[in-house]
Amino acid sequence: MKILMVTSSFPPDQYGGIESAFHNLYQISRQYHEVQLLTGWTRARSMVPPEAVVVPLANLSHLAVWIRLSRKMNQIIESFKPDIIICSSIAIPHVNIPTICLWQEETVLPSILSFHNRIRNFLQRLRIRNLYRVIVPSHNTAENLKK
Repeated sequence: MKILMVTSSFPPDQYGGIESAFHNLYQISRQYHEVQLLTGWTRARSMVPPEAVVVPLANLSHLAVWIRLSRKMNQIIESFKPDIIICSSIAIPHVNIPTICLWQEETVLPSILSFHNRIRNFLQRLRIRNLYRVIVPSHNTAENLKK
């Protein structure tokens, strides 16, 4: 199976729970499948795997990050022709390839949602509906996502 793995950050360039889980999934997947990694970097190119297709993302806005990753992802899809895409964020464009997303929910109390957060939540709900599967870290996150 050909897997395209897409993330905006990858250890050790950036560490966090979702980055560590994505890194582990990448290492395991490479043992059994043909995997292409697309990742961004913010501190140094040398901090991400040399076999990865990389996009420099230092000091960019969220929109600029999305545009750069989207363009590069579409280029890779044309040449690599993956069977499935695994991503660490729902902030990648919808394509007609089954897409699995690792989701780590941000906790924001409904009473303090700003207009910006309400718009973002609405767009996230639309995007989630087009995903093949969503992998979450806990039962509570799954329940919140279902709501």
